[in-house]
Amino acid sequence: MTSLLSTLKLYHVSKKNSKEDPKSKEIPFF
Repeated sequence: MTSLLSTLKLYHVSKKNSKEDPKSKEIPFF
């Protein structure tokens, strides 16, 4: 469960850092 939360956190951070990158929105984190 902790790893999932970490993944979600990383996903949101990367999405924030590169919200203009279309790749960041297609990252399958599930």
